[in-house]
This record gives sequence, C-alpha cells and structure tokens, in this order.
Amino acid sequence: MSRTAIIATNRPTNLRQCAVITYDLAMKERRLALTTTLRATWRTFSDHSGRLLSGAIAFYALLSIVPMFVIALRLAGLATNEAAARRTLLDNVARWVGASGADTIGNMLALAEKGGAQESASIASTLVLLYASTRMFSQLTRALNMMWDVKKPEARGFRAKAFREARKRGAAFLLIGGVGILLTLLVVAKVALSTAQNAIDPSLA
Repeated sequence: MSRTAIIATNRPTNLRQCAVITYDLAMKERRLALTTTLRATWRTFSDHSGRLLSGAIAFYALLSIVPMFVIALRLAGLATNEAAARRTLLDNVARWVGASGADTIGNMLALAEKGGAQESASIASTLVLLYASTRMFSQLTRALNMMWDVKKPEARGFRAKAFREARKRGAAFLLIGGVGILLTLLVVAKVALSTAQNAIDPSLA
C-alpha cells in the first residue's frame, strides 16, 4: 500500500481523535468555569450573611402573605366572585403547603377580613394591610441590594425621601395587583372549563 493510501485511510481516525480531544478540553473548561462560579457564589453568599438575609425574607413573607392575599382577593372580587377566588387561591396554595397549611391560611384570611369588616376600623385596617402586604417585596429588594453591594441612592430632603418610599411601595403594590389579576384569570379559566365540561358531558358535573 502506498504512503498516500495510508494517509487517506488514517485521516478519519485522526479527525475523530481531534474532535474527541477538543470536546474533552471544552468540557474541562466548562466544569472549571462552573466550579469557579459556584465557589464565587458561595463566597458572596457567606460574606454577605446570606443565611441571615434568607431568614429575614422568610419572616417578612410570613407577615406579608395574609395581607397580600386579602388585597389580591378583594381585587379579584371586583371582576369575579370573591368566594370563587378564595377557593381557587386555597386550592393552589394547598399544592405547595398541603391541605393543613391551606386551612391555616384560610383561617387567617377569615380573621383578617373579619377584623376589617367593622366600619370604624375599615380605614385603619386597610392602611395596615397595604403597608404589611408590601413588606416582603421591600425586604427582598433590600436583601438583594446588600448581597450584590448595590448602593442605595441618597435622597436629600423630606420630599425626595417620601417620593422614593412611595415609588418603592407602589412597585410592590403593582406586584400584589398582579397576584389579583392572576387569581381572576384562574377563576375565569376554572369557570370556562366547568362550563365546557358540562356542555360535553353533563353527567360529569
């Protein structure tokens, strides 16, 4: 066999070997980059008291969840039936925290709404609900800023500070409004599915 024939025969093998070596090098670089990123992430998390910030977020979430759901239910009740929105909300909550957790949240919602049902306390309770419902988002923003060393811009004067606080609370309330819109869509979807199911097979109702 001539030398040209030997080279032609070995060329595919050499190409495959080059491809395997290139792939191995690329995978090693990716593993190294991933390891470096994970180490840097853990170092940042530890240096900025990530456990403490996580506990603070969990605490404020516990304080904010009932007021947030109360406002979301009232917003959803403007477009749909509030009782149906409550059932939809608790059904979806039960998927994440279980039936007992959903019952506890339902009882807390009933107590919160009962406390605000009195006319004399309606204004004060509404203000408290609005403030408490936004605490989780405010704390989450603060924790992320501390984690990533984001410096809060200085606001000079009472008017600038009040505007910054109002903007922060307004952004948080928009997120709560999004929860209310989502509840409304879930209720509408459930009613539409129930109507379609009854139309197709009334025996399933």
